[in-house]
Amino acid sequence: MLDPTLRGFVESSSDEEAEQRLESLIEERIGPLVRKIVARKLSAHGPRKAFAAEDLEDVASDAVLVLLKRLRMLRAHPGVNDIESLDDYTAAVTFSACAHHLRRRYPERSRLKNRVRYVVGRDERFAVWEGQAGVLYCGLSHWRGSPHDAVASGKLTDLEQTPERWPASWKPPALVERADPAPLIAAILERVGGPIEFDSLVALVAAVWQVDRIHQPATANLFERLSDRGSEPELAIDRQRFAARLWEEVQQLPVRQRWALLMNLRDSQGAGMLWIFPVTGVASLRAIAGALEISAQDLASLWKSLPMDDATLAGRLTCTRQQVINLRMSARKRLTNRLGTPESPNLAKRPANLGDISISLGSDK
Repeated sequence: MLDPTLRGFVESSSDEEAEQRLESLIEERIGPLVRKIVARKLSAHGPRKAFAAEDLEDVASDAVLVLLKRLRMLRAHPGVNDIESLDDYTAAVTFSACAHHLRRRYPERSRLKNRVRYVVGRDERFAVWEGQAGVLYCGLSHWRGSPHDAVASGKLTDLEQTPERWPASWKPPALVERADPAPLIAAILERVGGPIEFDSLVALVAAVWQVDRIHQPATANLFERLSDRGSEPELAIDRQRFAARLWEEVQQLPVRQRWALLMNLRDSQGAGMLWIFPVTGVASLRAIAGALEISAQDLASLWKSLPMDDATLAGRLTCTRQQVINLRMSARKRLTNRLGTPESPNLAKRPANLGDISISLGSDK
């Protein structure tokens, strides 16, 4: 059976009407649910491993693109593999997008999660079960199937945020070998006293075993590769060359993608970072204006308003806010595919930062 929410879209009399209905579904129902799930899933990765806004946007955009493709196929071939529950399907796609992002960026954490999942699923002392919206819960075996326990979750959060209160058996050198996770899992569950989300359990085990200190993120943002942590001449040359390559690729993007990417460019604190190109000598203000197909005077008048938020960009580009996010996401993916690995091994070894300010390719704010 087809979810009634989708019937108007699938049965639209024209493609134009269908796209309008699909856009409304994305903005009013699918998008908010995707962002809510992404924020919850990635925040469960642990408070000391906070994700930047562009990480959340990347994962949400990936999920939305998969859903767009699936829904358009549904309209093209009605009755074939109908979506019975739009919310459940959206949640499943989003969970998958989150898992893929974590596996790619934090492979050590992913391996730990698999180990913990194996233990709680095989050890008769523990249980793991699925709750509402596909959320996995875990606990002692006699808690199996119990609903979410807010008190237990609060205790778990306190444990994660106050490592100074951990028992000696949780601290190095006692757990330096990080062998069997079962004793630690049992100790955590006894302390919290109720069912907890499985991802939250993994986050605490990772914190105790210092997994995130051992393994750094596998990939770095393209702009973060333009670091300035050292003064070695060869690194300065590497950064300059890579910045030049990056600007060349930016100019090859469709103009709407250039707008969505460049005019939203910001650092981890939200400050505008379009000045990176003039400062590195790669592109003048006039060149940037040319890439945006506006005059240098127009760019100068907009400069004090940078970075532009997505609602403002949507007005400039005569599209929706979600379309702006999708345009920027497409630009970032193309740049990553084309420039995923810097030419210089020296630059590749160093994560990037300009003046110790992390630079992003834009965020959903």
